[in-house]
Amino acid sequence: MSQGSAYGIPIDTDGTLSANSDFLVPSQKAVKTYVDTEISGITSGADYIPFIFMAATFNPADANSYYFGGRWTAAPAATNNGTQKVIAPFDIEIDYAAITWRSNAAPTTETSTFYIQQYTLPETLDSETSMFTQDFSRPTASNGELHDLTASPFSISAGKGMMFRLLTATWATNPTALELQVILYARKV
Repeated sequence: MSQGSAYGIPIDTDGTLSANSDFLVPSQKAVKTYVDTEISGITSGADYIPFIFMAATFNPADANSYYFGGRWTAAPAATNNGTQKVIAPFDIEIDYAAITWRSNAAPTTETSTFYIQQYTLPETLDSETSMFTQDFSRPTASNGELHDLTASPFSISAGKGMMFRLLTATWATNPTALELQVILYARKV
């Protein structure tokens, strides 16, 4: 491979990626420069950065733990091993959590608890904190709720993995075909 091309494909070494081309492949160094520049532009305590966690359709059982990360195609797992974790690019503090869900059948009003977990990658659990509880009993169309966590924000260290553990309620009527999405809004600290 010669510098500037790989097997005849032009390599873009511009760290600004200003060419915005469908025909150039950025070099590793160009991508790193671009990402480092973008991250450095985030000021501590300023704008919120969204981190998205998704769980594909599943049928939750009573009083069980389900783990989910950032990959929609995967149903929540009964164990944290192999579940895709979302990585914190720098030290963050989580202030808000927005949850959306839908199901084929609305359960009764018992609440389930969401825990945020911090990991040393790949699989060492460092900490777990209860973030909020959720009642999934609303009608079966898409629903949403915002949880204000500013009274006791949760901190995640740079380079750590994070994921959710959902501890389900013991329902009189369980939801079926439940889909979840949680967006955490964090600030750089």
